[in-house]
Amino acid sequence: MVGSRCMGDRLSSGVVAITFLINTVATGCAAVALMLALRPISGAHLNPAVSVAAWLRGQLPLAEAAEYVGAQLIGAFLGVGATLLVFGPPVFNWSNPPRATVTEIAGEVLAAFGLVLIVTAVERIGDLGRALAAGAHLTVIYWFTESTSFANPALTIAKGLTDTSSSIHPHDLGIILTAQLLGAASAGALFRWWIPPPRRRRTRLEVVFAGLPHEGLAPIAAGLFRDGALPGRVSVTAAAPFAGLPVDAAQGAEARPALTEALLERADILVTLGREGDWTALIGRDRVHWELPPLRERDAAHAAEVRQLVRARVRMLLRELGVERVRPAAGASSDRPAADFHEQEQT
Repeated sequence: MVGSRCMGDRLSSGVVAITFLINTVATGCAAVALMLALRPISGAHLNPAVSVAAWLRGQLPLAEAAEYVGAQLIGAFLGVGATLLVFGPPVFNWSNPPRATVTEIAGEVLAAFGLVLIVTAVERIGDLGRALAAGAHLTVIYWFTESTSFANPALTIAKGLTDTSSSIHPHDLGIILTAQLLGAASAGALFRWWIPPPRRRRTRLEVVFAGLPHEGLAPIAAGLFRDGALPGRVSVTAAAPFAGLPVDAAQGAEARPALTEALLERADILVTLGREGDWTALIGRDRVHWELPPLRERDAAHAAEVRQLVRARVRMLLRELGVERVRPAAGASSDRPAADFHEQEQT
């Protein structure tokens, strides 16, 4: 965001509209790329407003949300500092006068509200869909908020120590941050009321991994999840497609339990694996989709890469659900599966 504004100022010969266009397109594309790259590692938590909203909705423990926010602040300072070193303005300096107005504050509330609402609403449509939706929102929101949409508390604080055309005076930081957090909290509360989290009918979570038989992804994910989960906390099933999918895709479904309506109703968490286009029969279902390439056993390097992707997603899901088995201490005589899970993750 800061770097593209600096480059836009240099290339536009003073034409503000061109600078603005460069800034918006670069920011939106960068957001999509970062979300796709970091989603398998950390869930792509790039914005404290989104992390706080996830905590308010019960999706993140307070301690983990605080860790995310700390990492986001450090990353914002390092990123802005590196950008200013590249482009030459004084690092961590300011000169812009205070500029916060009622309309700009209202714009920040709207920008943060819209971002959190969109990210939360599309969280089940796959990684690419989430990234594109968030990037599109960040690109468009520039053009209908007077503040040009900071919408990120970590970046807002870092930009308060810059001297560029996109900088924020430190005097304005408090009111802008308050506006952003208010918008994020409002979106989280609205979504919680709009689509409340499902009530748990049992003490054990019923987790179903569904994948096409010839892709071989569901059994791997189910096995890793079962090995990495706390004993007695989950029931895991690897299911094959049901009759709603194309005939060629459903071949071999008898080798595993069929993804029947009864199984769908019983599942607390449904995870579909493979290509999103193969699961059109489940559009509208409450599910999580992992976009993954098919497993080709004959290609050892490719198979290892796919297994590593599945392992990273399984680990993240275990953490989100709070059922991850803790790594045993050295020399401890705990049962083997949990150790295997962590050892495989490091290979």
